[in-house]
Amino acid sequence: MAIHLSIIDMRSSMPRGQNNTDSERTNAITGIAIHHSASANHGTGKPTGRAFDFFNYHVNTLGWDHGGYNYVICPNGEVEYALDDKAAAYHAGFNDPDNSTDLEYGQYWNNHYLALCVSGWFDCDRTYRDAFGSTHLIPNRYTSPTETQLTSLLALIVFLRQKYAIPIENIVGHRELTGCQTVCPGANFNFDELRQKILRLESQAAIVVVHKKIPLPILASDHQTTQRKTAIKRFINGFLRLATAAGIVVVVIATPLAWTQPPTFLNLLWRISLLFILLLEGLVFTLRWINPPTSAFMFETQRALRRDGQLDTINHQWINYERIAPTMRLAVIIAEDQQFPKNAGFNWGHMWRAWQANRQNAFTKGGSSISQQLVKNLFLWPDRTYFRKAIEALITLLVEVTWPKRRILEIYLNIVQFDQLVFGVGTAAWHFFQKEAANLDSDEAALLAAVLPNPVSYQVKAPSLTVRRRHIEIMAQMTQFGLDYLKLID
Repeated sequence: MAIHLSIIDMRSSMPRGQNNTDSERTNAITGIAIHHSASANHGTGKPTGRAFDFFNYHVNTLGWDHGGYNYVICPNGEVEYALDDKAAAYHAGFNDPDNSTDLEYGQYWNNHYLALCVSGWFDCDRTYRDAFGSTHLIPNRYTSPTETQLTSLLALIVFLRQKYAIPIENIVGHRELTGCQTVCPGANFNFDELRQKILRLESQAAIVVVHKKIPLPILASDHQTTQRKTAIKRFINGFLRLATAAGIVVVVIATPLAWTQPPTFLNLLWRISLLFILLLEGLVFTLRWINPPTSAFMFETQRALRRDGQLDTINHQWINYERIAPTMRLAVIIAEDQQFPKNAGFNWGHMWRAWQANRQNAFTKGGSSISQQLVKNLFLWPDRTYFRKAIEALITLLVEVTWPKRRILEIYLNIVQFDQLVFGVGTAAWHFFQKEAANLDSDEAALLAAVLPNPVSYQVKAPSLTVRRRHIEIMAQMTQFGLDYLKLID
């Protein structure tokens, strides 16, 4: 019998994950100590299950040198290799790797033990400290690890035992270490039984390890920009909105006046331009309250199917904003436009970087905001030309002045493409997860958002390594931003 174990190398993505010079091991690894999760979602109190969550909380909130675990076994059974084996893990920031000073936490991990974390559950009421120093209770609702976690834990221990020749008696729980006053990892975790299971597994199965490397970029911190940059952005955004509103008034006044002038060529051209802008204004104004039944992209997709002789039809169903899970709203903002609540429809920094990249290699990179993507999908065509971008910019300004951010996000989520024939989050939720969009959890929402850059090539049901990397990145940043970020548009 063979058991496949997937180990995802996350070391380069951990906050200060490689800055461990004060905690380098100087002796051989001779044991494994098992812990349970030590962080929680600051909005719901639910224990988090990813290595990044622990490291981000430990390093950026508690001020430790690193996040504390060599390996994290996630609730879905994935194993994340979070901290190099050569680094003494967990509370290594106390700089006592050899138990020389009997510190409160320093004795927990010594120079010889790897730290494994079975994440996403607690055995008793716990608390966490937020970024402002306040203490909050974690609800006592998460009392046992999943079966998938236990299977991965056993396989990982077998792999590490073979790699480092670790004696079975040195497979211990946090609470079993000398000097510890803790029940971690839970009174319902029987280590005598665990050690017997390890021995049985070693005699009955071969462990096939698949190593994956998914570097997680450093968390974006656009929402934490300096006050000076924020003030400049607010001024530019305010000016754009004011100028657009003034332009709308000018067009409304100038249109009838244009017909009082002699019909010269320039005057006719002026009349056509005014009528075009006036019609755009009327259409955008109408869609402020009326839901669009389709979009330009849906129409073009259906037309291409008919042209190719296919009888398939696109799947699309409108759902109101209130019926879209907050996790889905946040996931799309995190994935596509983190400045969406604050900008005037344009991400100037992203646009500048995209322009520089495209100068070198024609249009390899996009810098569009959610508002720009909405306009393109709803009104325009997919060609990457400066003419189309100019029209897109004009309509984006009209949309930003006419619609509130909540309406922009509502329409975008209802027309955006998730698969070749799947448009809108309501349809996507049923198609991929057999549930309503209101019931999407963070993991599902992040996975849907991860395919948005290229929904025809990227697959939700069979995610590639690129999609998986984006999925993990989005999940991590959703934890950092939190659902409170949606209050800026709600």
